[in-house]
Amino acid sequence: MALTAGLTIVAFTLSVRRDLGSRIVSQRPGRPSAPNWVTYPTGLAFRLQRASVLDWSAGVFLISLVYGSIGDEVETMLEDNPQMPTI
Repeated sequence: MALTAGLTIVAFTLSVRRDLGSRIVSQRPGRPSAPNWVTYPTGLAFRLQRASVLDWSAGVFLISLVYGSIGDEVETMLEDNPQMPTI
């Protein structure tokens, strides 16, 4: 409870002292000029979304490897089940 009370006091102190619209930690300056491909809407969209696209692509690839590795076993299991009708 003491930790919660202390963190609450710190949070209220920081919220009173900070300027709305600014940050508690100042923003680092970026590069003075952007690469040419980022100046177009598609380039900017790719730049902003590339981590998500790569993560999802890797996840789908891994899931497809898992499904592919157990696919034959599932087929064999279904063929050996006497209650499953064969088509």
